[in-house]
Amino acid sequence: MGPDLTGVYARFGPDGLNSSLETLYFPAMTPIYGYRPLTQDERQNLFAFFQSISRKQEESSTPAVGGLALAGLAILLAATAVAGRRRLKPVRQRLVERARLEAGRRA
Repeated sequence: MGPDLTGVYARFGPDGLNSSLETLYFPAMTPIYGYRPLTQDERQNLFAFFQSISRKQEESSTPAVGGLALAGLAILLAATAVAGRRRLKPVRQRLVERARLEAGRRA
């Protein structure tokens, strides 16, 4: 329904987020909170919530996902090597036979 606020703490920083929660200068929030600003307790709770979300993002599973991607790549490369190993064998045999025939003709 609204914008993604998961990175708001990292984007604004502590001072910017405090200021944003005090003034609520966002156009979508003005009609709702223009006549009733957030209380100190509400601001503190929102600040703590946005801060905790930011920490969870920093502790993301990016290294684990990267490791899984590399493992998947290794598996795909191994499967391709096994499947393609015999693919060119008949072509190579024909080339070797031609080379031998041509070498025999020259000799």
